[in-house]
Amino acid sequence: MTCDTWFYESAVTARALWQGQIPHVYHVTPWSNVQYNTKVENLAQHVLHPHYLHLTVNGVLMFGPLWLLFLWHVPRILSRDPWQLTLMACCVTGVTALSLAPHQEPRFILPLLTPLTLLFSEKIVSKCWSLWLLFNLLLALFFGYCHQSGVVPSLLFLGTATYELPGEHSIIYYHTYMPPRYLLSLPATLDRTRVVDLQGANFTMLSSVITQAQAETNHTLWLVAPGSVHVPTDHLYACRIYNWHISTEDLPRNWRERGLHVWSSRPVKWCQ
Repeated sequence: MTCDTWFYESAVTARALWQGQIPHVYHVTPWSNVQYNTKVENLAQHVLHPHYLHLTVNGVLMFGPLWLLFLWHVPRILSRDPWQLTLMACCVTGVTALSLAPHQEPRFILPLLTPLTLLFSEKIVSKCWSLWLLFNLLLALFFGYCHQSGVVPSLLFLGTATYELPGEHSIIYYHTYMPPRYLLSLPATLDRTRVVDLQGANFTMLSSVITQAQAETNHTLWLVAPGSVHVPTDHLYACRIYNWHISTEDLPRNWRERGLHVWSSRPVKWCQ
């Protein structure tokens, strides 16, 4: 708590804390986490999910056969020995608490791996070892090669494009994971490129940001978004498409909506 207060309150110095001076505001990170995640308007910035997503989708994605065994044994929870009952209770209470928040990502339930492994590892080894290997192979292929796979190559491309083109640049990422800006590899002295991460913002917010950027003179706008989301591409030129990019939050409904797309407000040499 003391370290968090020191970090977030710039007016609080280490000497003041050491001397016992009480700051006006203490930061308790677990409580701040609860406060943030209980407000729907905060979570709407990251995309809202149904409360059953952890139970029906994320658990299967993260744990595969382990999760199916867990669901099968939940109705029999009271008939287990005290040790197994404790582990089952950890899983049930954990996924229930996390399901109360309307923003649910698979990584949030990763701590359940330990009790699930202790509960069902013997069954996996003795009865469905081949299924476990197949599950991990398929998921490694999906998350390692397809899931959000266009974000990194798009940044590498935009780093080259913004370096070669004169003027200022605005790069808007929409409905993708947070783009790591260092991959643009731009010199520190070249301060004319800004990255706007709109996360899961609505269409109105996107249109407003695009309009503001297009109104500036000697300015190039770059828009990066999955083909499965509706974006205002009027007066924009298609530059790149990363076909294997898949966003589980915005799954394509047909072949034309595949991949991650890059548009530019100027007909530069990379655009069609």
